[in-house]
Amino acid sequence: MRVWMAVFGAACLLGGTIGVMAVHAAINHNPQEEFVNLRTGAVNYTGLSEIFLSWFVVVTLAASLALALMVCAVRGLRALYRALRTQVSS
Repeated sequence: MRVWMAVFGAACLLGGTIGVMAVHAAINHNPQEEFVNLRTGAVNYTGLSEIFLSWFVVVTLAASLALALMVCAVRGLRALYRALRTQVSS
């Protein structure tokens, strides 16, 4: 259980980082002033939260799947190695 919590935590950390980077890119590359009005300084928090949440969810799910597959592959290879080692030694 501890391994799966670590996998999900790492995936959330990666998703949060990518989400923040996407919001940062949206603010910096804002030619039509969709997210930040340069004259008044008004910020469109709804649009920025949509960008963050969409990137966060997609990256978290993809990273969780990839890391879970890696954990399962390592466990399967370790079990295969142990089975082969016991057959050779006996």
